[in-house]
Amino acid sequence: MKKLFAFFATLILILSLLTGCGAAYVPPSTIRWAEEETLKYNVRRASDFELTYIGITGITDENGVFQTPNLQIIPSDAQGSYETSVSFNSAEGTYTVSSTLNVTEIYTKKLFAADMDLHATALQKAAESDIMRIDGEDIVVDVSVISICTFKATGMLPVSSSKTVKSVFIGAGVCAENDFLTTVTYDYSQKKPYANVTTLAGGKTTENSIKLKNGVKTYDNEQIELLLRSFSLSSLATAGGASINIFDGRGLSGVMAANAVVPKAYSFDYQLGGVWKDVESNGNLVYYKEGENYTDVKGKIIETIKRNVSIIGFNGLNMIYYFDSEDTAARDKQVLIRMQQSYLVFDITPESLFQI
Repeated sequence: MKKLFAFFATLILILSLLTGCGAAYVPPSTIRWAEEETLKYNVRRASDFELTYIGITGITDENGVFQTPNLQIIPSDAQGSYETSVSFNSAEGTYTVSSTLNVTEIYTKKLFAADMDLHATALQKAAESDIMRIDGEDIVVDVSVISICTFKATGMLPVSSSKTVKSVFIGAGVCAENDFLTTVTYDYSQKKPYANVTTLAGGKTTENSIKLKNGVKTYDNEQIELLLRSFSLSSLATAGGASINIFDGRGLSGVMAANAVVPKAYSFDYQLGGVWKDVESNGNLVYYKEGENYTDVKGKIIETIKRNVSIIGFNGLNMIYYFDSEDTAARDKQVLIRMQQSYLVFDITPESLFQI
């Protein structure tokens, strides 16, 4: 893992350069999954170091609370599961990927030390909520995200998608629930393609039709994991990155150009399930350990699996992806074995890893 941290130190610069020049290269997609496949992941809160590692700036104060510049309160703990399945429809020539995230987040009272009025507001909200509850003076939130996306097997153009979200934002003096269903259908019958978006939130339905760029592939946000998995990482590394158009129906007024970057030395050994604590001066990442045993941030001993992985940094989405590069018969499957989305880290279960 030597020099890996240096890659992230320069990642923002590289991505800004790509954004400025509008990198045109997008590698061809190759199906690297079975016609029927299910993968499961353990989900946890990222360590404070992992938060800064992905680019979420902030500091840990004297009370052990990670403070972000935009005042979002990141939960003190989060544990859950993520399951994603893909299936093939031979008659339609399409794949459908279905994903379910269930996470329990805990917001302890000390997280609100700088704004106790917000703590009182959150307690009142929790007393009336279906997804929030009170545990002593702590607030517990049951987050769920269910998404489905159907896309063409050839070229991976999206056909439709949907996302159901139940979550809570706490910070900047606000405690607000997110509870919505968004569906997107793509229309390629006109001279210029359209994304037709329907959103149901708060008992109100809104509809929008968004014009997409003609002659430029636009992918759906709910297929990103398989899209990146389909790329040749060596080709992406040689090209220096790719600018990819992503559409997310959650109220966006247009298409976002996100940049995927793979470092030239993109393969390294990783302890699957391990938690990162710091970085050494030589660039090596340091895991939480007790003697020879790997632990979580609380010192509990955990099992890890040494695995060679390849990495993609994705600008604009606060996400980093790690794909299996172990020299085995399954290497061509390029399975996603770890990812980080904002303050959540996903590690593939050993059962899922070794079934491929």
